[in-house]
Amino acid sequence: MKNLKKEKEMAKYEQKRLTNNITYNADIYYWNSVTPAEMVKAAEEFKTSVSLLTDVARHRVEEEYTDRYGLLMAEIMLNDADCHLLQTKNNRVIGKINN
Repeated sequence: MKNLKKEKEMAKYEQKRLTNNITYNADIYYWNSVTPAEMVKAAEEFKTSVSLLTDVARHRVEEEYTDRYGLLMAEIMLNDADCHLLQTKNNRVIGKINN
């Protein structure tokens, strides 16, 4: 009787463990598929923001409100944002290939 009770309890824990493993694996798969897309979206939004900043700096230089240093720094930031966007897109593609 004791053995039967212990086996039943062990089966219950094994079932719970399997359910937890399935849930964990589903969560990992979900976040591995969603995160890269969100990273690309964030990189695109950042690049858009930096592009607007660059346009403002360019306009300020054209109107002679400031020197070209601010525009140069904004263009460097834009190039960095563009590079980061390309890296993020590449990472997403590589992630799809690996999964």
